[in-house]
Amino acid sequence: MKYVMFELPVHVDSVRRVPVVFDEFLVHADMAKVVLMQASMNTAKIVSAGFYDPHTRITYDKSESLGLHSRPEDRSIILYPQLMAFGPPTAPQTKKFEGVAQPLTSKAVSKINKPAPKWV
Repeated sequence: MKYVMFELPVHVDSVRRVPVVFDEFLVHADMAKVVLMQASMNTAKIVSAGFYDPHTRITYDKSESLGLHSRPEDRSIILYPQLMAFGPPTAPQTKKFEGVAQPLTSKAVSKINKPAPKWV
């Protein structure tokens, strides 16, 4: 996967970093151009670009077309929405049975992760 990181002014003294992750067959510069044409992003500045591996969750390399490198902090900015939705990555849930760790069944997990109550 490729990504481009934008900085969008929010207030006089603060910015929001907005990552756009896309498939490798697209060109960084073309994707950046399309994003910057959007009315909500026309004041954004491109701060970094490179590659993102969703399996290892690392950012690396650089964008030839934009002439920008990836930054180590880009990883956490790209992962932030996932962390808010699903929580930090963890090892598989296990339970102990007679001193031996066994994977939880989907039935056991569903009992733990009960759905939220419906509000009327």
